[in-house]
Amino acid sequence: MEGRHWIRAVLSLPLRVKKSLPRAMTFLGLCTGLSSPILGHTMRQRIGVYEDSEGLERRRFGLDGTMTRSGWGALTQTSLGISMTRDQDRQQNIINDDYVRNEYGSGDRVYDEWSVQGNLTWDKLTETRLMAQGGGDGVMDRQTIGVGAGHWLYHETIRIAVDLSQTESRQPEFRILDFDSREIGTPPEGKSRGVSLGVRHLATPSTIMDYQVSQILQKGRPEARAAQIRVRQFLVPPPSLPSVAEEAPLRTTKTSVDLGIIRAVNKGALGTDTTYGEVDSLTMEAGVNIQLDQRVQSRLAYRFYKEQEVTRVLREEKLFGSDLVSLGLGYQFAKELSQGQERGYRGEIVVSRYQTNGGLLGRSIEAGLSALF
Repeated sequence: MEGRHWIRAVLSLPLRVKKSLPRAMTFLGLCTGLSSPILGHTMRQRIGVYEDSEGLERRRFGLDGTMTRSGWGALTQTSLGISMTRDQDRQQNIINDDYVRNEYGSGDRVYDEWSVQGNLTWDKLTETRLMAQGGGDGVMDRQTIGVGAGHWLYHETIRIAVDLSQTESRQPEFRILDFDSREIGTPPEGKSRGVSLGVRHLATPSTIMDYQVSQILQKGRPEARAAQIRVRQFLVPPPSLPSVAEEAPLRTTKTSVDLGIIRAVNKGALGTDTTYGEVDSLTMEAGVNIQLDQRVQSRLAYRFYKEQEVTRVLREEKLFGSDLVSLGLGYQFAKELSQGQERGYRGEIVVSRYQTNGGLLGRSIEAGLSALF
């Protein structure tokens, strides 16, 4: 289930948790952007720290593991990935947050999250996958299950993938009075279903294009639709200078540029089982991956996010915007080949800066150590 979309996460969580998602996204996927697909087994330890100008402090601890094996017969490869994460939050100022005071009693919160995904590859062309993930903090919890399949066509230049998912969430009922004197609030139990269709096109030997459309249905919310386009362009050295490019400190064969744009729309009639209005959002992303030498890889990334919300009763328009800039560095401490597989250790560190149009300023740093065996 590559690329969990924001709208799927938003619709499966209560409002108070949802408000922290833009800040929490600072942590999501930053280190993984530095890692290359590696056959064999990997184990990675992650630690991170985030602080912002509104008094939120977050400490993150994570452990990821991946096992990949060759198959037999038509089953050419199997893989299993497991991830566990713990976030320890401390909110300094909760005076104006009735939900946090009533349900948590303080600004301290511990959220544990886990995920498991298995993949089976058949005849090197067809992939089937099964995913389960969940999380909770003692007050609210959620679980997601999903299945998916993909197949390569046209001489392995186009892959079509379909994914289905269902998310269930539970949280205390907390209702507030809206401007039309009706009580609104997230129901104690929520359920949403999602479907996505993705196409990967190997347009040229150095260009990868990804297209995806998705839909999410949830009781109490309008239908949510999203579409995204991503491109990764590898910078290939001129054919006339292969030896120079190979020996140069900057090996352009492993340098790439990433671009992406995501449009998500969640508009329609609103009932009283939600506290959030109609949403229209736009995300634009850009990144540069540079292989400095055989051991060092760096990544500079930028993300712009804009969200327009229209409230249920007054039809008031609220505009939210944010910028996220991150810089990552990865270093291969040791590397050797054993039976065609890479072995060794890899260190990663990512620093980021997050800012919103409301004046919030956040900074984070995350480090990871991977063992390849």
